[in-house]
Amino acid sequence: MQAVEQRSRYDVSPKEFREGPLKTIASHLDDLLTLAHNVGRVADHGFIMVMEDGKEKKKEHAILVNGQVVGKREVGKFASALKREILELSKYLQEAKRRKKRPSNSSTGFKNPIYVSQDLVSFFKEAARLGRLGHAFTSTQTTNDKGKQVSTFRDTGRNLGDFLSLLLEQGITSPGLLTALFSIYTNTTGIQLNNAKGEKGAFIRADALMNQYFGQYWQAVRDSEQAKLQEAFEKSETFKNSNELTVRRRPDGTFVKLTRSKKGQPQGEVETFNENNFRYPSYQTLVKVLRVEDSDWPSAAERDEAMARLKEASVLGQLENERNVVSTSNKAHAKK
Repeated sequence: MQAVEQRSRYDVSPKEFREGPLKTIASHLDDLLTLAHNVGRVADHGFIMVMEDGKEKKKEHAILVNGQVVGKREVGKFASALKREILELSKYLQEAKRRKKRPSNSSTGFKNPIYVSQDLVSFFKEAARLGRLGHAFTSTQTTNDKGKQVSTFRDTGRNLGDFLSLLLEQGITSPGLLTALFSIYTNTTGIQLNNAKGEKGAFIRADALMNQYFGQYWQAVRDSEQAKLQEAFEKSETFKNSNELTVRRRPDGTFVKLTRSKKGQPQGEVETFNENNFRYPSYQTLVKVLRVEDSDWPSAAERDEAMARLKEASVLGQLENERNVVSTSNKAHAKK
């Protein structure tokens, strides 16, 4: 079993931070305000009688709380303790910055393992059940009479989903594998839109199954692509004149990508993401939206344990096998 690095008490997830120190401080603040209000009500004329050294003594500007005498002095001590708790929150921030400097658990590499949401897993489970991922293929490399390597594909006769247990059972996969899997789904279902010549073109329309599982995420995909276009616009606007821009801002504040002719002249616009008319790269954005990030785990301990699993040799080996069969199958489907 792989050892997990000992965590600092300040290394917590956002949920643990909300449920732990933040909730505690909020509760203590409520107590302090109530206490200060009650002590303030007797500040000028109230007093209590207490026993000290066997004698009854008068305590002014004080109240009894759970048998304890509480006055202005005690309220001051309580306020000082609360102030220390608030100042200690800076240590959680320092730990978060320290963790951010370490290699990210949510790797962004196209081949690196990631966790994905249950909605994405369920979509591909259903797609496999309906036969919309087609069969799995293997390939062999041969050399033709011109000395070039040629791939020969063989249909295994088995559903591609049978080879994706890591994804379909554990929610572990890679961005590159998912992009290829979406490509297979697109080719198998024929959801590409026809171009002006009546041929299957570069644009895609989401079908009913995609809308069923991803409908709630389409806006997030739009927002993500708009943010990317805005960043590109702001960078290009700084260094290029208006005739060289690759992104344009519309009067309504949205951004569109510009297409240009071979001579570099503005030719048209690529509309922002629309589930009824989108390009293949938007699949990558959807994967980004549906991946499980560090902050999505219920606790830092669960996050660390899950991320350690992604580094296990057995997981990496199985992921490589699934990536190979999906890549080969994608090439075979594209040739049909």
